[in-house]
Amino acid sequence: MKVTVEFDSEEFRNFRERLYEAVDKAVARAAEKVRSEAIENLDRNKTNNTGDLRKSIITSKEGWAKYKVLVGELYGVFVEYGTKPHFPPPSEIEKWVVRKLGVKGKEAKKLAWAISKHIAIHGTKEQPFWRPAVKKARSFLVEEVERVVKEMR
Repeated sequence: MKVTVEFDSEEFRNFRERLYEAVDKAVARAAEKVRSEAIENLDRNKTNNTGDLRKSIITSKEGWAKYKVLVGELYGVFVEYGTKPHFPPPSEIEKWVVRKLGVKGKEAKKLAWAISKHIAIHGTKEQPFWRPAVKKARSFLVEEVERVVKEMR
């Protein structure tokens, strides 16, 4: 025995299209939530020194209910996870000292050298901005999709 059931009314097709559109928008809101939370985390951690990392976080639509959120600055991974001990160029650290701490001249050079030596011994600590944003957005997405489906009834 074989039973075939087809259900393809115009009303159903309209409902399906509205549902697909609503789910796509929910996923878009979740992608934006990841981006905005990551930026807020940078600000909260005070790791947004030049603004380059912040500006590099972007979202893009890849298809139906498929969005990418990207961190365009390579050094974002070092901010997120920290680093092992290494000796950064004191000249680069000096630029940071001037921007972040407002110290200039010989004092900036001395401080930059000391910071470079500290990093050479201890590395840098992690300052997560990405992982907490993704974690928060997961529950947000579930809530958004549940809300959308409930509204469609």
